Amino acid sequence: MLFDFNFNFNSKPPKHILGEYGLVLYNKKNPIALDIGSSIGAFPLKWYSAFDKIYCIDACFKNLELLRDNLRNNQITNCYSFHFAASNNTGKLCKIYNAKSAPYNNVIDDKNMIYKEPGNAQGISDIKKTNIRDNKQFHHVFSISFDDVMSFFNLDRVDFLKVDIESSEYNFLIDADLSIVDVLALELHFLENEQSKKLFQKISQNFDMRTSKEGIHGEYLFTNKTNKNKTLYEMKCNTRYEDMKISWH
Repeated sequence: MLFDFNFNFNSKPPKHILGEYGLVLYNKKNPIALDIGSSIGAFPLKWYSAFDKIYCIDACFKNLELLRDNLRNNQITNCYSFHFAASNNTGKLCKIYNAKSAPYNNVIDDKNMIYKEPGNAQGISDIKKTNIRDNKQFHHVFSISFDDVMSFFNLDRVDFLKVDIESSEYNFLIDADLSIVDVLALELHFLENEQSKKLFQKISQNFDMRTSKEGIHGEYLFTNKTNKNKTLYEMKCNTRYEDMKISWH
């Protein structure tokens, strides 16, 4: 089947489904979130009640099937999912390969992305140097840029932007106008890579870091500096993992 990947479902226990991102907001009245790299629904399952709408994007069609099942099974009606690959342009036909580890861990064929080759924690800039093309399991997906994501959803500002796109964050964000983002939650891959350093520097010029979790992949929560004098609300999660009906394979 075109979108049917074979995964090792024992690679990651489902208890991690709810994710680890904290949530802060400047605007509690009808806030909007963009979940770029939504996977099978960690962010919307955890935080749906904090937002008026959450727009979810993922490059893997199997992820979206599972995400939609999870939203439907938990009667979540304010989250909307779309099949795109976040990149620096729109309308490019990309291949997404099965990395065989889990439905939510795949690799996009994009020559500008950073891809972790086995044994290379720095990442490389050209996926052609890896053997990922030897994998016969892939499907196609169209790319979309940050500007066109905003246009697609008819947004001029976003209250919370979550970006977790497995090394494509440089392409997606480096030329984006992030002044229209109030809060940014970002997973940044291969921190010693020059692209990652450049992106981190750009973000630091416009955002204050609120929390960080360092590692090969850093997880950061940033707040827009222009909002420094505004009230920042720390949201509490009312979702209990035990109460969720979760499909993860």
